[in-house]
Amino acid sequence: MSALRFGDRFKSSTHLIPIKALPEIRRLRARVKSAPGSAAALEALCDALVRYGARAQAVRSARAFLEQSGDAHLEHVGAQFRRLGAAVLAEGCFARWQTLEPENPAPRVELGILSAVRGDLAAARAHLAAARGGGIEARPSARYAVLLERCGEVQAAELAARRVLDHNPGDARAHAHLALLLDQQCDKDGAERHLQRALQLCATDAEMHFNLGALYADSARWDLAVARFQAGLELVPDSVEGRYNLGSVWMELGRYDAALTEFRRVLELQPGHPDAQYRKGMCLLRKGQHEQAVRSFEALLRQAGATPRLLYALGCCYHGLEMPRRAVQVLLQLVEQAPGHSRAYHLLGICWDKLGDRDRATAAYRRADAGDTRSTRAPAARLGRVD
Repeated sequence: MSALRFGDRFKSSTHLIPIKALPEIRRLRARVKSAPGSAAALEALCDALVRYGARAQAVRSARAFLEQSGDAHLEHVGAQFRRLGAAVLAEGCFARWQTLEPENPAPRVELGILSAVRGDLAAARAHLAAARGGGIEARPSARYAVLLERCGEVQAAELAARRVLDHNPGDARAHAHLALLLDQQCDKDGAERHLQRALQLCATDAEMHFNLGALYADSARWDLAVARFQAGLELVPDSVEGRYNLGSVWMELGRYDAALTEFRRVLELQPGHPDAQYRKGMCLLRKGQHEQAVRSFEALLRQAGATPRLLYALGCCYHGLEMPRRAVQVLLQLVEQAPGHSRAYHLLGICWDKLGDRDRATAAYRRADAGDTRSTRAPAARLGRVD
């Protein structure tokens, strides 16, 4: 299950906010200016800016707020930076907070999660040990449960999340993270129940909508999945994960034009996204637009290299374009990697037939009958972390 992954760079330093939204943005900016110590005012402004696609402006607003408030709201401003994908700025806030309150385990938890997200598990575990030394286990938090899971202590993470809910059944983040842990243990009903409760408590959290949508997609409840992904995208229109998953659901439903719209938007937001590039090609293939599909797949081949699913898709495209020799070339490369790929052998048989080589065609059909018939299709959607 994967998180929303925004880097510290943004697509553009400027963004034109829709005219109809300007009164709301002006009102929220005035609220922040009139109450420079109000973290709630900042959160409302940032949420609105993200909703209208102006994420970079939200980061600048948070930085301005930090300059005005000094060290008074490091926890809240750091959380805003984290939500906005500005990990370096978030880490700066949490490091400053930890320096000012060395006995407080909470900043250690935040620093540990950021370390784990960037792949530095040694640093994450060091922060986890420091948080434990600071007494965090006496009163665990939802964020502590996230850190435990990130460090591989899944059972301890579940226990911590349940202890949080014992003290505060209305903690939406604890419900959301417990759902992630239950999903990892294949308890889909429990995960769904806790995510639904989390959304009841915090309906404006896009990630929770995306997570519940992914659970619905996992059980082929497509209409419910679409509704959750669309609700999340109303809150965060430039979510790569949300748009990718919505496109995947449209693809499952055979609505290839709608799916292509989402995958193209993903590729605008995150150029080179390999899964979106592959699924874009598959939509074009299923629409019979073989030449466009070939271009999409060949671009992915240059970017990510040859994989069985990509080679099979290219073989299908060349077959559709009546290029059996080219199809045979990529399919032979595929069966070298995956000797039990029955569909590849079946398509090879068809292509050898077209080329008039009956002996090779017969041999390929026999290999197809003896091959692996298991599906190699990628899942439609992925349940995201709540970090």
